Amino acid sequence: MNQPQLSDFNNSDLRIPKASDGQMVGLDHLPYGVLIADNKMLLSYANRGFSEMTGFSESEIIGRTCSFVQGEFTDKQTRDAIRVACKNGTTFQGEILNFKKDGTPFWNELTIEPMRNSAGQVEGFIGISRDITQRKSDEIARTEELLILQKHSQAAPAMGYQFRIRPDGSISFPFIGTASYVIYGFSPDEVKANPSRLFDCVHPDDSKRLWDSVLESQENLTPWIQDYRINLSGQAIRWLHGHSQPERESDGSTLWHGFVEDITQRKNFEEQIKQLAFYDTLTGLANRILFYDRLNQAMIASNRSGHFGAIICIDLDHFKPVNDDYGHAAGDAMLTEVATRLKHCVRGSDTVARFGGDEFVVMLSELSALNSESLAQAIQVAEKLLAALSADYSLIVKHDGMPDEIIRHISTASIGVSIFQGNQLDADQILKYADKAMYRAKKQGGGLVRIHE
Repeated sequence: MNQPQLSDFNNSDLRIPKASDGQMVGLDHLPYGVLIADNKMLLSYANRGFSEMTGFSESEIIGRTCSFVQGEFTDKQTRDAIRVACKNGTTFQGEILNFKKDGTPFWNELTIEPMRNSAGQVEGFIGISRDITQRKSDEIARTEELLILQKHSQAAPAMGYQFRIRPDGSISFPFIGTASYVIYGFSPDEVKANPSRLFDCVHPDDSKRLWDSVLESQENLTPWIQDYRINLSGQAIRWLHGHSQPERESDGSTLWHGFVEDITQRKNFEEQIKQLAFYDTLTGLANRILFYDRLNQAMIASNRSGHFGAIICIDLDHFKPVNDDYGHAAGDAMLTEVATRLKHCVRGSDTVARFGGDEFVVMLSELSALNSESLAQAIQVAEKLLAALSADYSLIVKHDGMPDEIIRHISTASIGVSIFQGNQLDADQILKYADKAMYRAKKQGGGLVRIHE
């Protein structure tokens, strides 16, 4: 609501009234405080709005100066300005921190106007008060927010910003931190001149997701939080994290206040942790933990689709002599080569894992929905794996300060196959069946594929 003007009162109002005057009744219905004082600044009237604003009753107000709502933290310069204006018979307009009866502080937007008689002499004063605490809180919050934005903008690699989408869909950056050059390679002026620059460099695989999340935040006025990649010319792909809070403006625009920071190092660290937790450090294949997770997912998918999956357990024949005769470096080289060959024999949707030593497991998903056909498909892949692993090995072993050593080796593998459909069996049982078939192949001399019967 707008601050009322003293011109809203006619001349007959501008005299020193008594609280019993009938003309005062209307003032009690106004949504702001009205005070009237004599030329010594002693209050002779306060409307109901002022009493409700401060918590003081009319009897506690009449006969006092306005200083009773002032306190230790009321600005001294503002108090002095009020006294000077009243002494000189001039108008005061300003904001002052006052205190309610219970000690609660509130911000008062105050206008004090002198009332003069026909001779031009000041007979008293009329004041209009409005509680603007909420507005001041918003202003303080906005100031603190801007300071945070500026702090972020100066502390690379974080960039504070304000981003706006207008009702016509056009975009702008009213504020952009100086770290924009460090993060995006563009100065703040370049970004303001062409706001689309920051969206054009988003990785193609992340672009739609990023923009959809902005539109969702705009529609629901929910915080925008996203991790996404940018691809700058001549630089490695980098990860950014954005976090901002939207607000609707009076013209229908949406304005976000937030920051963007470079999280590439964090993402790389997370990836390293992921590698250590879910992947074999030597071969880069899935480890037992990740394999079980994917097997459980495959069982759920199989239960929905009705298609079979298969587990293929693999144990290398004649691997121990490599370690014994040439050392662990040669053994590691062979295991790495085995992993490469296995991956080349299966689809990207299949999983190849190393459980330890020379034991490998392959999971095939989305085979036929028919038992016999799916088993035939699994056996075909197993035979392909056996052929790949039976080819001669040329292992390159590196030695510090010495030429690389090339070791020739011939090996085969013992392979066991088990198919599954849905969750008729648990994961351990499926693996157990494939493992038993593999040991049967091993007992029969190796270099064989055997199925669970």
